[in-house]
Amino acid sequence: MKISLTSVNGMQIREFPSREFYESALEDGAEVHTLTKRPWHEHRCFGPFAFFDVDGTETQPAGSGSWVNKDEAEFVLVLYRHMVATYPELKSGPLVAVISPYKLQVKLLRQRFTEVLGKESARLVDINTVDGFQVHCHWTTQTK
Repeated sequence: MKISLTSVNGMQIREFPSREFYESALEDGAEVHTLTKRPWHEHRCFGPFAFFDVDGTETQPAGSGSWVNKDEAEFVLVLYRHMVATYPELKSGPLVAVISPYKLQVKLLRQRFTEVLGKESARLVDINTVDGFQVHCHWTTQTK
């Protein structure tokens, strides 16, 4: 049995998978713009969904199937600190998420955020792998 996704609750988050995987057939969920719009979305780099191509060096530690890029981790940290300086309300809780396809990159990001922002960083920024977010979203949907 084939099951297809038809709607997504995430404005610009919908655009990429819709175009790349669903022949532009995905639609926004009901009231998604009203429920998810934030003041910082006015800036393209702080939109609900943004990709950044950071010129850094990816490495794959021996025996690992994962990748890490220290320059990308530092860029994300600088970008987050700029967001919080511009929009202090972001310090109130997990309103920012960082998604990486690689477990080692997530580990490095969490480590750097903890080093710079302290243990509270785990409460402020949701850093996870693509799979980790998918499991979280599925679990959240199932428990509501």
